[in-house]
Amino acid sequence: MAPKAIILGDFNIHFDNTRDSQVADFLKLMMVLDWVLKDGMATHGAGHTLDGIFTRPEEALYLSTTPLEWTDHALLTFKFLAKQQPIISIPQKKLIRPWRKIVVEPLKATLLHNWNDPKVSMLSPLARFNLGIKQAMDTLAPARISASRIRKKLKQPWFSQALKILQRKYRQKERCWKLNPCDAERVDLKLALNTYKEPCRVAKSDYFTCKISEAANSSRELFRTVNALTTPLGSPKVENSQDFCNKVAKFFECKVLDIYSSFRLEKKLASPSPWLTVHLHPKDPTAGAPTVPLTASDLFLDKGEEAQNEVVVEDIMCLTRFY
Repeated sequence: MAPKAIILGDFNIHFDNTRDSQVADFLKLMMVLDWVLKDGMATHGAGHTLDGIFTRPEEALYLSTTPLEWTDHALLTFKFLAKQQPIISIPQKKLIRPWRKIVVEPLKATLLHNWNDPKVSMLSPLARFNLGIKQAMDTLAPARISASRIRKKLKQPWFSQALKILQRKYRQKERCWKLNPCDAERVDLKLALNTYKEPCRVAKSDYFTCKISEAANSSRELFRTVNALTTPLGSPKVENSQDFCNKVAKFFECKVLDIYSSFRLEKKLASPSPWLTVHLHPKDPTAGAPTVPLTASDLFLDKGEEAQNEVVVEDIMCLTRFY
């Protein structure tokens, strides 16, 4: 189990009614698991406490409830303190040489001097050459230890080994262009960049398309995937969540009323009702003629069809998915 955790949601039981056996058993079970219910005000319009926040262990939460206009449940807001884990960097030591300090003429003179040294004349030609190169490097470009802290960079899941090879080739062309900024190197750099960017775009698109298809039956995973795709690193901060919720609710309410106004109805709808259905039948139906259910394609009628058909509303079925 996690040492510190928070559970919040609508448990659909009255926490304020401690005499209820179901509530008592549930709270007893949560206490056995070291979960503590945070005491708060009523979270429902009827005065009941249906929403709850459990913590483990008991921590200082600043809890407040705010009634909303568009729902019977109240808005629960709370603040808590969380320690940010430090980023652990691994110190790595490596030897570096100032290769740019090496010039051809001093290198040649140093190699000839080391080659003619009587101390190494008894060695084989290959051993003499290797020793001469090492002594020349130590003289002209002495190695030094560089301790650098390298942070582990998280790779994207769609970044494959083939894309890594293309990225390496693009970096090579970029270094060549920086050393020799001519037109030919610039053309090679642009070609390498286009060769690298297009496979990256295709790989990223295919990865998220597959993720969205897999999460088609899970709304939570679908919204998490879309949020990871569309939300930047610094997400915008909402100053007042209650105002934001009211704006969203008002937007969908206007959208629903706008859809209702486009229908030709036999009776006017004052507000969205949870027990409505829409049926389509001939304008002058005969006695006992069956009522035909309205489909999505039937909502878009031509002018000729409007003269022969009309929309009738009956209190039968739920339309909550349109609200």
